[in-house]
Amino acid sequence: MIARAIGRLALLALLPLSLATAAALFAATTERLHEAKQTFHLHNAALADLFARMAERALLAGDQASLRALARELVADGDIERVTLHNANGGTLLHERRPLRATRGSGDGSPPLVIERDLSAGPTEGAMPAGMRMRVEVSTQRLDAARDAIVHEGLLLAGLSLLALLLGVAGTLHAVGRPLHRTLRRLAQATSLPLARRDAWQALEGGVNELVRTRQTQRDAVPTHDEAAIAELRATVEDLELRNARLDLARRQAEQTTRFKSEFLANMSHEIRTPLNGVLGFIELLGKTPLDPTQQGYLNTVGASAQNLTVLLNDILDFSRIEAGKLDLVRRPFDLREVLDNAVRLFAPAARVKGLSLVLDVAPEVPAELIGDSARLVQIVSNLVSNAVKFTDRGSVEVAVGVRSGTEAGPRLLLDFTVRDTGIGIAPQDQRRLFDAFDQLHAAPSRRQGGSGLGLAICQRLIRMMEGEIAVESSPGCGTTFVFSLLFERLPSTRETLRAPGALQVLAVCGDAALLNALGHILALRGIVLSACERLAEAVATIERLPATLPVLVFVDLHGLEDSAGALAERIRSVPPAAARRWVLIGDDDADATLRPAIAPGVERLERPPLSREVLSLVDAMPAASAVPVEADEAGAPGTGMRVLLADDNLINRQLARIFLTQLGAVVDEVADGAQAVAAGGRQGYDLILLDLHMPVLDGLAAARQLRDGGPNRDTPIVALSGDAEPVDPRAQRAAGIDRHLRKPITGDALREVLGWSRPSAADEQRPQAAPATTPQLPPPATLP
Repeated sequence: MIARAIGRLALLALLPLSLATAAALFAATTERLHEAKQTFHLHNAALADLFARMAERALLAGDQASLRALARELVADGDIERVTLHNANGGTLLHERRPLRATRGSGDGSPPLVIERDLSAGPTEGAMPAGMRMRVEVSTQRLDAARDAIVHEGLLLAGLSLLALLLGVAGTLHAVGRPLHRTLRRLAQATSLPLARRDAWQALEGGVNELVRTRQTQRDAVPTHDEAAIAELRATVEDLELRNARLDLARRQAEQTTRFKSEFLANMSHEIRTPLNGVLGFIELLGKTPLDPTQQGYLNTVGASAQNLTVLLNDILDFSRIEAGKLDLVRRPFDLREVLDNAVRLFAPAARVKGLSLVLDVAPEVPAELIGDSARLVQIVSNLVSNAVKFTDRGSVEVAVGVRSGTEAGPRLLLDFTVRDTGIGIAPQDQRRLFDAFDQLHAAPSRRQGGSGLGLAICQRLIRMMEGEIAVESSPGCGTTFVFSLLFERLPSTRETLRAPGALQVLAVCGDAALLNALGHILALRGIVLSACERLAEAVATIERLPATLPVLVFVDLHGLEDSAGALAERIRSVPPAAARRWVLIGDDDADATLRPAIAPGVERLERPPLSREVLSLVDAMPAASAVPVEADEAGAPGTGMRVLLADDNLINRQLARIFLTQLGAVVDEVADGAQAVAAGGRQGYDLILLDLHMPVLDGLAAARQLRDGGPNRDTPIVALSGDAEPVDPRAQRAAGIDRHLRKPITGDALREVLGWSRPSAADEQRPQAAPATTPQLPPPATLP
């Protein structure tokens, strides 16, 4: 059945294709035959015309020999077999025929092609006698051969085309037949029709019709099923809409509940705080009455518990106000150093009990007075320092403050605060939820310390309200560092007290690098450079080399000091007495109580961390401290308004130069190698560039050459710094683009002179090439570690 159907389908497909192919081939063959015949006739006619013109000239000239030669040449090659010239009387003037070749026309029935021309009607009409004619007979043998070849090619092409059609149709029908066979077989299985005995196409039609009827019957048999499904779907949609409405209502109720909860917590915190303040007040009054040691211990415990409850209530109150959007920031002037001194000093007793080094380090370029919410700043710092002390059993806790680069000169500046400890650290998986409210880390030390879990959440929200951000870096066992930024407004320039250069020598016997930096930054506010000594003997030797009239202030850190109390007292007494010399011991009450009886009067004591106002008071009280009030931003400071790029790989050298430059009114950007200097110089222009000659990655000469190649600092004055014993080749420096050279150790006077020399003048005058500046030879203080 399927074979017959496919055969009929093949016949129907092949017949029109074959007819179309045959018609196309016939048309193409006919066209080629016509072109061959036409080409043949035109070619021989052209030869006959050419001979006629040449024969006319020969006859006129009477040159019979040339005429016969032309005739023989004409019949020698090609298809022309015979040439005859007749006069007007019918006589023959010339007759040439192809020798030794039988002409066509008698044997195969194909007559030759005859071409006749009237010579008297040529271009020289009248010259030839009338009736002169030429007859040319052309053999059609080559034309017949070409016609036969064209016909044979057409028949061959027709056969090949027919074969290709047969193969294509066969392949197509095979591809159609197999799916048709499978379709019919499946129809036979799906229907009850006897498809095997029917025509294939009728069977296909019948099977499809049967399937349609079956489907329609099924659809008509269960009309209620679709209606039920639609009704169920409609009910589901309605249920979803109802649930969404309930969820929206529940969300609104939850938001309202949260708002009510915050308001309730705020109100209750206020209500509880009132009696708690009374409790704290009477605890203080009770502490002033006579109590025995047991009663005093009980009272101290009650007071500590009340203080902890106060902190908890403050956290709950602040968090509730923040969540309710009712916490407003108060912007008013405040002294930043005094605020931070008071905040950090509160944790000194707890740090002293655990043997921790607590340090506050405020960079000298940080303004003294700002405008902002000092109470919230204290709250943030206190919370972070409290956590640092709480979770650190040994080591140190450091609080550092600096100005974000790029905000030094504007009306608003961004301060970067860093609280760093050497405590237990925080695991990475716990850092993600560190700022979540009411959440404590479940590590044993965290739970042992207790707390509400609100402190860091409040800090994060307050910092964001003050247009800042907070981040944490930590790993278990390696300590934790919190870094946050806050935006403040700058107060107009205030009067700062600066000592005359060289009016006071300050030494520090300290092995704590953080404390050394903090003391150095405090003293920089008075224009004083701190000299560090690793051992007390080194400080004593330095003092003995100084003139007796030079005021000397010596800070001795008792934390980690190798000398015993007796040895320390003996060394201090060994220094020749002078009215202008003063010793300051930095330590706790116990150490001071041990040392004070053994030391002569005049020895001062400071608790850790030393406060800015305490250190500055000691400096101002020195006998030779002839301080004069000057405007920090006046034109008298040679570096006012100047931006300086300082490149040195030694941190202590950078710190020393930065302090000098900051005191002279300049804004300083620091980098640690020549490559960083080139990168910084490519970003912005500077008024002065200081380059150490010996730096890693890129030395000073190479960095200067790259800075001179182009960019904003192509014409900026560049001063080289070095401590080389041998003079540096000035030609190499000039070739690299370096204008001047300073030899270490660098002094404030040398930098003051360089700033004045490099300051751009209003007339943009050419700077003279000054000789390399040298620094005064003072008694060499010890270098900071």
